[in-house]
Amino acid sequence: MSRGAWLLALLLGASAIQARDPLPPLPRLPLAAPEQAAPTPALPIQPGPLRLGPEQPATASPTAPSNPGPATPPARADRPAKTASPAPATPLDSRQRPRLTLVIDDLGQTPERDRRVLALPGPVALSIIPDAPHATQLANTAHAAGKTVMLHLPMDPAGGPFAWHPGMPVDELQRRLDAALRVVPHAQGLNNHMGSRMTAQPQAMAWLMHRLQGDHRFFIDSRTSAATVAAAEAQKIGLASLSRDVFLDDDMRPEAIAAQFEAALKLARKQGSAVMIGHPHPATLALLERELPRLKAQGFELIGVQQMIALRSNRAMAAHGKGGVYR
Repeated sequence: MSRGAWLLALLLGASAIQARDPLPPLPRLPLAAPEQAAPTPALPIQPGPLRLGPEQPATASPTAPSNPGPATPPARADRPAKTASPAPATPLDSRQRPRLTLVIDDLGQTPERDRRVLALPGPVALSIIPDAPHATQLANTAHAAGKTVMLHLPMDPAGGPFAWHPGMPVDELQRRLDAALRVVPHAQGLNNHMGSRMTAQPQAMAWLMHRLQGDHRFFIDSRTSAATVAAAEAQKIGLASLSRDVFLDDDMRPEAIAAQFEAALKLARKQGSAVMIGHPHPATLALLERELPRLKAQGFELIGVQQMIALRSNRAMAAHGKGGVYR
């Protein structure tokens, strides 16, 4: 047999053997994703609560405590965790001090007395009579000094070009109010000067309260008469308002003024707050110059009209109504 024929026979025999007993295929290996690091093996989960640091012992239950405190941030690697300090006790003067508000009426008539009122410490409100000779000047000065400016609107039995009287038509009431507000610029609110007859008129008082609400001004009922309905009308529509608790100087004797001031302090201790109205009489100013700087040391806080309105939330005090509603 020639060499070529022998090789051909050998190849044909190998093909026949492979056809009878084929070789198993080679296993296919999975291809690794290029440029991906092997995943980090998961840490075994240990039973028990998570610990935030050596100074924060874990609680027995993962539920929030009934009175949670502020969260403490986890410790940094370069600085040990600090245990949160307990909140300081709330001082008496920020939450529990009796509050007082003071309004001085009848201003704009005597510059020397006006200056003394401006110099009183704390947020004293200045209520200016529109027909006083220095009304506009004082209103501008008080506003520049950051004081609360009020219009002291004359009401019957008071007289003058700005005074309101029963029986006046609404357009005349409006004309007089507009004129008074032009004379006393920056007025954030008003209270009545006299007015024992006028504040008993429900329709006129209702109109006034709606007007003040539209102007975003407040009202303080001076309560010159037990028959007043002014505060009640303000309360009906939710107008920001207050009622006077204590007149300091109906009796202008120094000892009487001192007694009224003490009565205001006593009332504030009893009901939490008191609204005082005084006048620029020499004896009144002397007492206020002496006593106002002492209030904080005595446990009281003098606050502005707007703060007192927020504190009382338009509710009537016990002497003026029942269940917070004006009589």
